[in-house]
Amino acid sequence: MKKKYLFAEFIILFAFFILPPLFVFPKNQTLTFSTFPLSASLRAVIAALLYLQFKSEKSENSFFYISKTLEWSALTLGFLMLIFTFFEFFSIFFLKENLNATNVPSLPSTFIEWIFVILTFLFGAFYEEVLYRLYLPQILKIFLFPTFNEKTKNKENLLIEIPPILIFALAHRYLGWIGVFNAASSAFILRICFLKTKNIFAGTFSHFLYNFLLFLFAVLI
Repeated sequence: MKKKYLFAEFIILFAFFILPPLFVFPKNQTLTFSTFPLSASLRAVIAALLYLQFKSEKSENSFFYISKTLEWSALTLGFLMLIFTFFEFFSIFFLKENLNATNVPSLPSTFIEWIFVILTFLFGAFYEEVLYRLYLPQILKIFLFPTFNEKTKNKENLLIEIPPILIFALAHRYLGWIGVFNAASSAFILRICFLKTKNIFAGTFSHFLYNFLLFLFAVLI
């Protein structure tokens, strides 16, 4: 795809999907799952199109591919839970508040609502992994460093890796500043997962389980 079309695509995505979450301020709200997650589905469709556009061409033995994906997914989930635990304890003992207090969920009452919960978190995890771990680093690489230069490798890596992490972190301002630091740390781990596996699915699975487990923790405890 020509750069002018990529640039137009980026401007549209930035204006309608990347920029708006940066201006969501912390507020008390109750999550409900009584209807089909249409907006999450639409974002997942967009993510699928971006994935097809920018997916890695690397192919591996199927058994090794699945094994590596599951291994890194489990490892990543473990790190995500450790990071959350650290910031949760810090928030409770030093700030006297719960990390998720600004986003209080309601307990689903029917089987269909539980299905909607799973779909919401699954679509959301896939969308965020594609957008922040695949698309943004790749688009920055295309526009900032079209030709690889071994001498400026470290500088290139910083300019490619840091902006997506910061944007992802600031998109979680509705959780407060502790939530921002938690999201930044999680983004770092998830990006490593992507770089190690060369696929989006390990990070998506661990991201989904992480969000779903925190949801269960919030509604059941």
